[in-house]
Amino acid sequence: MDPIQVEYDQDEWEQDEWEHIEDLAAFENSNWKKFNDALKDHHYYLTCKLFPKYGLCTC
Repeated sequence: MDPIQVEYDQDEWEQDEWEHIEDLAAFENSNWKKFNDALKDHHYYLTCKLFPKYGLCTC
C-alpha cells in the first residue's frame, strides 16, 4: 500500500470557533466538563488503583 499524504496545519485549531458558555450551570452539564471529569477519573484510576496493583510506580 502506498502511504497517504496528509497536510497538517498546527495553527488550525486557533482558527476554530470556541463554544462560549455564559451560564455556569450550563457549563456543569456541558460536554467539555463531562469529558474533563471523565479524564480526571480515568487518570486517578490508572495511577492510584491499577498501576500500584501490579507494582508499577508513576512518579
